[in-house]
Amino acid sequence: MRSLPRTRTYTRLTDAGNRVSIGSLFTPLCVMCIADERAGFFAHTDCLVKPLGNAPLFSDFSKWRTTLETTYRGTFADLVFGEMPDMNEIAEILVFLHKNIRA
Repeated sequence: MRSLPRTRTYTRLTDAGNRVSIGSLFTPLCVMCIADERAGFFAHTDCLVKPLGNAPLFSDFSKWRTTLETTYRGTFADLVFGEMPDMNEIAEILVFLHKNIRA
């Protein structure tokens, strides 16, 4: 989302188990960003009205992993300067995000 960098204002890390504490303004900001994207007439914005936790990246990661890893280690890696995290680390982060999105 074009407006996503503004979310830094409303998120912060806590010392309580490295959980992300999201301020009360985060959800309204996301709603505003989604409305902005949909108003921009971008292709495939229908997915923006569905719950993020239902996104295939979270719900079917095991099915997508092989395809994603091929791109991650190929085309994407060519664009990255420096070290990239291992795909297992990315999988763990996606599990963490999925749990916290549903919370």
